[in-house]
Amino acid sequence: MKAYHHSIQESVRLREVLIILSKYGLADLFKEVKIDWVRKYIKSKRKELPNQFTKHQLIRMALSELGTTFIKLGQLLSTRSDLVGVELAEELSKLQSSTPADPFEYVEATILNEFQVSSLQDVFAEFNVEPMASASIAQVHRASLRTGEQIVVKVMHEGIIEKVKSDLEIISQLANMAEQFVSPLKIYQPVATVRELKNTMLNELDFRKELSNMQVLADNFANNPGIHIPVPVVELSGRKILSMEFVKGTPLGSLSQPAWPKERLSHLAEVGAHAYLEMIFRDNFYHADPHPGNLLMLEDGSLCILDFGMMGRVDQQLNESLEELMIAISQNDIELIRTVVIELGRVPPGVNYEVLTTQIDDFVESYLQLPLEEVSMGQALKDMISIIHEHHIILPAKTFNLLRVVMMLEGTGKALNPKFSISSILQKYQYKIIRHKFSPARIGKKLTRSMRDWDHIFSESPRLISNILNRAQKEDFEVRLEHRNLEKSVNRLVMGILTAALFLGSSLLLATQVPPLFRGLSLAGLAGTILAFLLGLKLVKDIYS
Repeated sequence: MKAYHHSIQESVRLREVLIILSKYGLADLFKEVKIDWVRKYIKSKRKELPNQFTKHQLIRMALSELGTTFIKLGQLLSTRSDLVGVELAEELSKLQSSTPADPFEYVEATILNEFQVSSLQDVFAEFNVEPMASASIAQVHRASLRTGEQIVVKVMHEGIIEKVKSDLEIISQLANMAEQFVSPLKIYQPVATVRELKNTMLNELDFRKELSNMQVLADNFANNPGIHIPVPVVELSGRKILSMEFVKGTPLGSLSQPAWPKERLSHLAEVGAHAYLEMIFRDNFYHADPHPGNLLMLEDGSLCILDFGMMGRVDQQLNESLEELMIAISQNDIELIRTVVIELGRVPPGVNYEVLTTQIDDFVESYLQLPLEEVSMGQALKDMISIIHEHHIILPAKTFNLLRVVMMLEGTGKALNPKFSISSILQKYQYKIIRHKFSPARIGKKLTRSMRDWDHIFSESPRLISNILNRAQKEDFEVRLEHRNLEKSVNRLVMGILTAALFLGSSLLLATQVPPLFRGLSLAGLAGTILAFLLGLKLVKDIYS
């Protein structure tokens, strides 16, 4: 154990992290870690803090003192109430990540080095020394080009890449120790959570990826005049610098009904909601940070989206589940809603399915009885997440990020129009989803994909069956069955296997022309193929009924 990741044992930063955690009484969790160099720094250095601070507040204060990377970790956890619970998530949402601006000399040197020029005048007609803003990763300056075009230039902070990577390494080691030695923390999946944080932050440390995200979104909304994506200045952008057009607008968080017409704000909320639904369901690529500061209303009434460092993708499996959920909600199909909700997460062994399904059914029924305009999607998702957290069900990060975006959209929409209902918008949009799901082009793609899958099954089946038979002859061959209220699913699975076997056998009879024959076709093979087709249709009907 003494050799456990020796490379960071003597890290000054690691000692600082452990001391700060100890100061806030949070390093006690690591007392179970039987590693000498860790226990060496976990001492009684807890700061005398007033009793009114809760454990959740102490966690927030510790992360804030630890700096940029740990603040980002806290902000990530604030979006994962399924992991940490609603109360801690709400406390961590208060974390702010503002950072003092770097001296202008560093900004100038970074630009000159990035573009291999001798002076700023070689690139810009004018460059403001004072930054407009300074966040955790970069600071922003106004500038103008020789063409007269007004732009903004994001410049990464000095040493931020090395500092973040060092902190991520330390956080990774702490997560590994927590998952290996600290039982109470295992349910929070520290290693998987930190892996998500690393992916997010490493992407933010390369502005070329943000530039690419901007270009993709701009192409996706090229024919939508209601949505504006800032035009990047590609030739003045690189890993540490990102230049784009300066957009003059009003942040949605600064809009208020007394100063702006109610109809205009209501229209803007609907435009934004429809745009995000298009990103999610049409493009499967969406802006994952739609808080009011990243959304501007322009003079022409259009919506401008800013900050493209955090993006989300919807893969095929998640897209299918979302479409199924939308259809189930439109049909008030409680059983299908329950099935999709459970399938979206990873259910731990030993969960009480009877209690879980009862809670989900009660939850769904309580909301289906309400008129759509009275349904708060944000509150509904919070209630659902509470059930998920209670049963220690883990939602994949991609799924929870999407739910978080929907909650943020509703909050932003209600800030513009108190009567805004994301549920009503979703109802209008669901018909487009259904048309897309059952369009000939979509069905054709699914059939083509299925044919490839079946071809793979047919070609691999003889080898796999041979392997199973060989293993069955060995004494260590085991078959484990676990029953969890899956009667219908098991019956359908068995029927599917029998149907596939019948189809495969019948195909072989047809291919080898086993008599009796009729016009060169094996009658037994033909009959089996027709029967397999009918059984397949019945199986599809049972699944969707």
